[in-house]
Amino acid sequence: MATAGAAALGIAVSPIPVLAVAALLGSHTVRTAFAFVAGEAVAVGAVAALVVAASAGSLGDSLHSTLSFMQLAIAALLVLLWIAHRRRSRDDAAAGRVLARLDETGVRPSAAFATGAALVALNPKNFALALAGGAAILDLDTGWSVNVLTVLAFTALAISVLTAEVVAYALWPRRAASLLARGREAAMRHERVVVTVVLLGLALLFFMLGLRGLLR
Repeated sequence: MATAGAAALGIAVSPIPVLAVAALLGSHTVRTAFAFVAGEAVAVGAVAALVVAASAGSLGDSLHSTLSFMQLAIAALLVLLWIAHRRRSRDDAAAGRVLARLDETGVRPSAAFATGAALVALNPKNFALALAGGAAILDLDTGWSVNVLTVLAFTALAISVLTAEVVAYALWPRRAASLLARGREAAMRHERVVVTVVLLGLALLFFMLGLRGLLR
């Protein structure tokens, strides 16, 4: 469960969605920002659930072998994503365009929902972390009902920071606006350190889990 939690936290502290929600709260309604968070929740939960469901028919040694190879593949993917992240410019053009679009007037809740989902489906890092969460849930080797609850808990943790942003702004708009401004600055300043710790830490965990599964 700790591995799934680490993957969920990696998604939760991803800077671009945090900045996107802050942009929506600054220029749109709480409802629009909540639609963005809902879109991310649906995408994260769907990816994790698909990983669990895809292996539901596997039994015994077959399931363990499938899971082990999946864990090793995810470890390799996370390392490749870390290398790509280190090489890219700090001013990511695609991310900048998304944030600029959300900061414009006239963004509807439906568009915000679609953007929240797309930032998971089209963002290699968050997509890989959602896959990692599904694989970690499979490794728990529990029944389908517990798996469903675990996927829901994983999803809730993955969107916890975004949810906290929206709730804080809804309850204390003036105070939250100041905190969001400081949060935006902190997210950009510490992004590389956070991403490095999350990606390399999870890569090591999944490598060890996959290797253990193949050797036992």
